[in-house]
Order: sequence, then structure tokens, then C-alpha cells
Amino acid sequence: MPDGAPHFCGVPGCSVLTRAPRCPAHQVTQEHQRRNFDQRTWYRGKRWKALRWEVICEAAYQCALCRKVVDRLDVDHIIKHHGSPDLFWARRNLQALCQRCHSRKTQQGL
Repeated sequence: MPDGAPHFCGVPGCSVLTRAPRCPAHQVTQEHQRRNFDQRTWYRGKRWKALRWEVICEAAYQCALCRKVVDRLDVDHIIKHHGSPDLFWARRNLQALCQRCHSRKTQQGL
């Protein structure tokens, strides 16, 4: 979560003060320019939210990798979906990870 003193948006010429790297308008613009924007919309729908909740409840708030019980989990695709709806929505391809383990896995490109 962004914190600290407000600063100008990171986009040159933008005079909006924010605590995030970019102002809300430029965050939206950046998101729309992402190569995988169409697939990223899947994460905002009711279907994903229900599936995510199912994965977290089944995990009983325990990380699948480090086994720690934490109050916030990320739902991770075990095998990257690369835009494949079959892999994206497959329950067997999802696991609950703590933020630390999820970040490590993502940094390793897994």
C-alpha cells in the first residue's frame, strides 16, 4: 500500500499529487496499455472473486508453500495461464500463497 508524503504523479507534466507512483488517471491509462489487458479483466469479475474466495477458504488461510497461517493470501496460478481460459479458470491450477511466497515465485518467473 502506498504511503509517505504526497508527491507529483510520475508521469512527466502531470501536476496531480499522489502517494502512489502515478495519479489514478495515469494508473488507468497504464493498465489499459498493458500487453495482457484483456486477460487482466478476468481478475475483476464476479466469477474470479468467487473462485478466489473458494481457494482461500479451502486453504484455511494457510500458504501452500511455507505453510504459515496468515490473514491475507494471494491466489496463484501454479502453471502460468498465458491467456488460456482453461488454465486460468482451472481450480486444480490454483493455490493460496502468502504475499512473500507469491512474490518470490513471481520473481523466479514460475
